[in-house]
Amino acid sequence: MNFGMRNVRKVLIMAVVLTISICGFLCADHAFAAQLRTGVVATTSLNVRSGAGIEYKPTGFLALYDKVTILDETYDRNGSKWYHIKYKTTKTGYASADYITVESSNEYVYDEKFENKLDTEGFPETYKTYLRKIHANHPEWTFKAAHTGLSWNDVIEKESALGKSLVASGSPASWKSKAAGAYNAETGKYIVFDSGGWVCASRGIIKYYMDPRNFMNEVGIFQFLTHAYDGETQTAAGLRTLLSGTFMDSYLADEPSAAYTSVLMEAGARANVNPYVLASMILVEQGSSGRGKSISGSVSGYEGYYNYFNVGAYRSGSMDAVERGLWYASQDGSYSRPWNSIRKAIEGGAEFYSENYVQSSKNTLYFKKWNVMNGIAQVAQGQYMTNVQGAESEAAALRNGYASVLDTSMTFLIPVYDNLPSKAAALPADGEEEIIEPTEPEIPDTPDTPDKPEEEAANQAKIQKYKDGLAKTEVINLKAEAGRKKVKLTWKKSASGYAVDTYQIWRSVKKSSGYSKIFTSSNPKSCYYINTKGLSPNTSYWYKVRGVRTVCGKTLYTPFTKINVKTKR
Repeated sequence: MNFGMRNVRKVLIMAVVLTISICGFLCADHAFAAQLRTGVVATTSLNVRSGAGIEYKPTGFLALYDKVTILDETYDRNGSKWYHIKYKTTKTGYASADYITVESSNEYVYDEKFENKLDTEGFPETYKTYLRKIHANHPEWTFKAAHTGLSWNDVIEKESALGKSLVASGSPASWKSKAAGAYNAETGKYIVFDSGGWVCASRGIIKYYMDPRNFMNEVGIFQFLTHAYDGETQTAAGLRTLLSGTFMDSYLADEPSAAYTSVLMEAGARANVNPYVLASMILVEQGSSGRGKSISGSVSGYEGYYNYFNVGAYRSGSMDAVERGLWYASQDGSYSRPWNSIRKAIEGGAEFYSENYVQSSKNTLYFKKWNVMNGIAQVAQGQYMTNVQGAESEAAALRNGYASVLDTSMTFLIPVYDNLPSKAAALPADGEEEIIEPTEPEIPDTPDTPDKPEEEAANQAKIQKYKDGLAKTEVINLKAEAGRKKVKLTWKKSASGYAVDTYQIWRSVKKSSGYSKIFTSSNPKSCYYINTKGLSPNTSYWYKVRGVRTVCGKTLYTPFTKINVKTKR
């Protein structure tokens, strides 16, 4: 009897265990399947390996913006996270989690305040669908419209000039131009415009990379991240998070009491540059471990000199890029040189970047490549790079720098063009060659082709509304601080009145005449400008500042506010 009861108990226990095991297996499998996530590659090229770790053999590769399904996550022997992924429909492997952005899947819920903001900024309807999707996942982010005032076709025409926009020679045929001077029909070869085999880009690929809508996703949007300083959204806490685990998560080697965080925050505020961007630029230039020779302070002949941003670092004569950059750092001159301390190198490099880029309306990665905020004459002039993919590639790197602080406030400055097609420019298909067609002249407006009366009336009413509103909008609290050859201006916009797109700064030696425009901002939140050019010591200068806004193709202004300042002896 007892023996039988024991057997019954065993059978019951085994049945329960088996049931739990099966249920657990099925439930776990079901739960796992429900948690499958989609990721987007956030670097230009990413190896897929047979196991989790760089010691495993590469079995494939992924390109920027490729989508993957994340099957599982694991860690290598160094504690770095890797994803087990499925890609290209059937292939599987492992890829570093550092370079894959997990897509959020929140659905957009109508947000009246956000919709009003989009309208106030003047975003085209074709932008709004993309921005709503990003807003659903990142409600802390702010999107501002940068109205270029330029025709899309005019911009493409300028950027298609020989040598202005290049692609690698190994790119698909559809990416390469066969325009006169770009291609030798007799030899069947493309003409090289830069060392390394860079050739002229086709109009199709230029359109694709210039169309902002193609990059309104969680990685590409970082092309438009403003590089101007904003003390409200750029905090020391956020910067510490960004620097965590890097060589700048520490103190300056030559100033042990100073943390990189505080030095970068001070440099950013002083130069009016986003300290997060400064940090990301340094990490790109010197690596997360900080092993770049330019910041070692021990290069022979240049001991004790530092160049954190690699300013002026290019091969020249007998000097390699590092030596040329350190030679520049060692010279007496502008931007607090010589850079014979880490602090001076960071502050001076930030000042250089501010003056040559942020203050020249090239204050995003997009505007560094495509100079479209300084009038049609400046398009394709003074651009930081010729590579059409340059801004996209740097955006991926910058986004990786921000990976740990994506839930913080950020401001994105997105260009708006006149006459932009209703659909985003498509990536030219592989194997498809550029077709060169004669350009047809644009048909000018004539009395025979007027706008529809109702549209014209609506536009005029809107223009008048904003004109009246801007006339009541004031630039207030204008202040000036003078050095020997430097003047710093700060101001605010009155709380009443309308928002503006930009500010203009004009200067003269007389109060009532002789003014010349010296600067146009591209971020209306940056009410700050440092004038370092064209100034003499012990001289009186007049400055005047006004806000600018474009409405229905017409440029409108706030009244000027003036101030007088005298430089020091």
